[in-house]
Amino acid sequence: MTATPTKRAVLLLSGGLDSTTLLGHARAEGWEVYALSFDY
Repeated sequence: MTATPTKRAVLLLSGGLDSTTLLGHARAEGWEVYALSFDY
């Protein structure tokens, strides 16, 4: 039995509509997403 590779991604999250939509879409497609945001 072989392991199924996990799709992983780092998403730079700005808090705007486009990046949050992309986050939801990637998760719905089965990606393991690490959201990265900066507070400066």
